[in-house]
Amino acid sequence: MDDQKDNPLQAISRRLTGAIFLNDLITIAEIIGGIVSGSLALISDALHNFSDVVALVISRIAFQLARQPRTPRYTFGRKHAEILAVTLNAAFLVVLCVFLVKEAITRLDRAVLPSGTIMVVIGAIGLLANAAGTLLLRPHLHRNHNL
Repeated sequence: MDDQKDNPLQAISRRLTGAIFLNDLITIAEIIGGIVSGSLALISDALHNFSDVVALVISRIAFQLARQPRTPRYTFGRKHAEILAVTLNAAFLVVLCVFLVKEAITRLDRAVLPSGTIMVVIGAIGLLANAAGTLLLRPHLHRNHNL
């Protein structure tokens, strides 16, 4: 990926798409690993990564909206789209947190010993993919509130 030759807006859009793809892979791997191993930790991290996917998709849409020129109707353009995206992402995380607390409370009565090997392998995959996604988005952090 040679961002030097591309339009900066195209580079950000392409990198967001790459990060969305990586987080999709993490989410799928952790859901499967969580179900197979019986680990609420993996399932909760899968949901967290899914929230990252939602946040990145919203960010990509907001980024494209914010770059549209101002019009007589939108005198500031659509710059507020990024701020709205941050608010939506925060609300999604609150809902996710409520669900996970409820699930954790229901599991207090029926303790499950998850498979440590599966958790470590899936966790390592998630760590590597998250690190790659972070490195992918890092050059453009100053251009987008959501990144």
